[in-house]
Amino acid sequence: MNLARRVAFLSLFGALCCSGLAQTGYQVKPNHPRLLITDVAEVARRCKGPLADDYRVVKDRADAAVSRGHLEFISNKWSIPEDLMNCALAYLIEREQGREHQRYADAITKEWGDGSLIANPEGSHFGYHALAYDWIYDALTPEQRICYGEALGSWLRFFTEKPEILLKWGHWEYNQTWGPIHLNVMNCRDALTQKLFIALAIQAAGTKYEADARSFLDSWNKSVPAQYLPAFNHMGGV
Repeated sequence: MNLARRVAFLSLFGALCCSGLAQTGYQVKPNHPRLLITDVAEVARRCKGPLADDYRVVKDRADAAVSRGHLEFISNKWSIPEDLMNCALAYLIEREQGREHQRYADAITKEWGDGSLIANPEGSHFGYHALAYDWIYDALTPEQRICYGEALGSWLRFFTEKPEILLKWGHWEYNQTWGPIHLNVMNCRDALTQKLFIALAIQAAGTKYEADARSFLDSWNKSVPAQYLPAFNHMGGV
C-alpha cells in the first residue's frame, strides 16, 4: 500500500514542475519520459555500474521477448506484464547508450496493435501500458501516439464517470482507491495511480482526451495536497 502511494506521488513530482501546488498552477514536463524516470542518462550510467547485474536481467528478458515475438502475460489480467516493462526500459537504456533500441518498442507496438488490448474494459493492464507509452513515446509515430493515447485516455472516466478524484466507494487510505500491485482493473476502483500515469503520459499528445487528462491533473493538484497528505500523515506518514 505504501509503495503504491509513494510511486503515485513521486510520479507527480517527477513529471510536474510545481510551485505551491494547490496555491498556484503547474506545468507538465514537456518531454518524455515523465513517469518514474526523470534522468535517463543517470539511469543508463547506473546500469553500467552498480545496477549492471540487475539491468542484465532486464535486457536478457527483453531480448528473449523480442526473439519469441510475443510479450508474455500481456493479456493475463491477473499477472504483472514483465515483458512489457522490460522492453520499455530496455528501449530507453539502449537508446541512451547508443545501441540498437527500436526493436524493443516495435515488440510493444506489435502487441498493442489497434489499441483494443489497451482499452479492453475486462482486463487491461492500463497502468502498465501508460508507463510503457511514456517510456517509448519518442519511438511512436504521430498516428501511434494518438491511437494508443486515446486507448489510454478512455480509462480516465473508468468507475467514476468523471475525470476527477471522487473517492467513489472508498477513501484516501483504502488500497482499492489506488489499485496497487497489478495496475489493472482487478479491484482498482478509483484507480488513482493508473489514471495519474495516463493523464501525465498522454497530456499534449493530441488525443481527444486532452481535456480529460487536464481535468484529472487539476483534480489531483487540488485534492492531494489538501486532503490526501493530511490523511496519510494521520496514519504516520512514510
